[in-house]
Amino acid sequence: MGLERTTLTRVAAVLTRKGLLGSARPSDGRERRLEVTAAGLDSLARALPAWRAAQAEAERRLQTGAWRVLALQPSAAGDRPATAAAELRN
Repeated sequence: MGLERTTLTRVAAVLTRKGLLGSARPSDGRERRLEVTAAGLDSLARALPAWRAAQAEAERRLQTGAWRVLALQPSAAGDRPATAAAELRN
């Protein structure tokens, strides 16, 4: 997924406390399986239209081709933040 283990653990803990994720540890304790709860699926269904609209707006504002670069290589924006910010303003 592209997340550091500590970030994933922290985010999963918050989502679990909110009832959006459930988890189970196998008997050997070396892994933890996460699954989206019914409440998590409902939350996702409510949020998805706004997320899609935000993605479409970002794509519309970026120069041709820049969206694909950012989508495929998330670090690209971090490598040139001034350029990325300028593209979003246009």
